[in-house]
Amino acid sequence: MNEEILSVMSSGRIIVMIIIFIGLTDRKTDGKMSTIDYDKAVHLIVHGQRELIDSIKHKLSSLGFAEDKIVPASLQKTGNVGEYVAMAWPPMHATEIILSEITGINQAEAKNNVMGAWSNISQKEISRIPLS
Repeated sequence: MNEEILSVMSSGRIIVMIIIFIGLTDRKTDGKMSTIDYDKAVHLIVHGQRELIDSIKHKLSSLGFAEDKIVPASLQKTGNVGEYVAMAWPPMHATEIILSEITGINQAEAKNNVMGAWSNISQKEISRIPLS
């Protein structure tokens, strides 16, 4: 087995295999081999910076997300498990979008804080996308 790996590495075929793997994971996965469903809702959190909504929507739709499914997040109601959250980060001077999948919702009442209902969700970060 080790001799085969060394042979592949020395012939340069390993580079081609890596490039093919990157190409396969580029659009439909997050690099961790979990599938992204581009037709599910994406809830935007912009921390009051409404001027970012259009540029974030454009960025996400250019990656393949359905534009009509990209919606501003509500403080009163979260999205559902399996949907996505796109958050401008850092809050006051955003330079990137953190894309996460909602993995769970604590059914307890929303805490009385600035995050509202979103303080009750658990999520898995999928990707960081530059805003510029």
